[in-house]
Amino acid sequence: MTALARIEARHLARSPLLWLGVALAAASVAPALWSSWPVLTGDDLFAYQSSLLIGAGAVWAGAWLGLRDRASGAADLLAVTPTAPWRLWWGRLAALAAAGAAGFALLFAAILAVSAARGGRGTADLRLLADGALAVVLGGLVGMAVGRSSGSRLVAALAGVLWYLLCMFAADSGMSPAYRLSPALMLEGSRSVEFGFLPDPFWPHPWPGGVSGAV
Repeated sequence: MTALARIEARHLARSPLLWLGVALAAASVAPALWSSWPVLTGDDLFAYQSSLLIGAGAVWAGAWLGLRDRASGAADLLAVTPTAPWRLWWGRLAALAAAGAAGFALLFAAILAVSAARGGRGTADLRLLADGALAVVLGGLVGMAVGRSSGSRLVAALAGVLWYLLCMFAADSGMSPAYRLSPALMLEGSRSVEFGFLPDPFWPHPWPGGVSGAV
């Protein structure tokens, strides 16, 4: 299963769908990043917010992975192989989680590097890295479930867009009463101690919002 996960992770690392999400996230963050005063404690929030669009890319990649066997005609062949189906799917899930988290971590690090190069100072909150990675992984798992259950390329294409819109709605404190359980928090609800808002949402959020949401 480990070897399978490594193979699938290498394939996903070259997935244009996952990198489309990363590219869209970078394009959306760049204007706000360059128009604001550089400070690491603040720019890390821009990096964190990119998890919503990267999560959409992970949904697309996961959905395509979920329907790949059926679309390529390999489903019947895999059904008669000695590898247990659960090993195949757990290996793919692990690969998808690793690729999605890595894509988010790369953009997170790149945004902080740009901030530091512009003279940004302070300390980035690494909880944002963990929380954003969980949001992207959750998107990938949702995408795989959609692709495997629907078997439709159209549904797979729409899934990423719908996931992004759903996450934006869920994260809006004015629209969703349970916004702190959304996969990612909006900017205005993200900072607490630094800007005088209590309690700090990023101690409990990765657990109910990420892990329990994925389960």
